[in-house]
Formats: sequence, structure tokens, C-alpha cells
Amino acid sequence: MFKWLKQPDKELHCLAAALITITVFFLMDTLFHRPNWGYWLGSFIAFASSLGKEIYDSFHRGEHSVEFLDIFAGMIGIGVMDLILSLRFIK
Repeated sequence: MFKWLKQPDKELHCLAAALITITVFFLMDTLFHRPNWGYWLGSFIAFASSLGKEIYDSFHRGEHSVEFLDIFAGMIGIGVMDLILSLRFIK
């Protein structure tokens, strides 16, 4: 069912979105002591980055291809990282 996600390009989109999400979360938690903000802001920035990358690709079609599945792979990375980070809030 998720064979498309095993493509190296999709794995990189998934990983990049997850890394953006967790990086922003830990920066907001460490620097500003606002883990809740980091949770939402990290997800937003990761999604905006995924969407922005595809918008960039749409203007550079000779070098890049626009694929909805790239955005979806990023959303999977965000969702998995959000699930992992949400475990931190369970008491």
C-alpha cells in the first residue's frame, strides 16, 4: 500500500519534515520554555516548507518535478514526529 513511500525521494521528504518538526520543538522548548508552541510551530513550519518546496519545483519544472506525494510524505513525517512528541505531554 505504501510502496511509493520507499522511494529515496519520498524518504528524504519524510525525514526532512520530521527533522524540522523536532528541531523547532526543541528550540522553542529550550530557548523559550514553550513546548506547546514548539509542537504547533514545528508542524506548521515543516508543512510550509514541504509546500514551499513543491511551489518552488513548479517554477523550475526543467530541473524538478512537482508531486503531491512529496507533500504527503512530508505530512507523514510530521505526523509521526508529532505522535512521538505528544508522548512527552502524557502524565
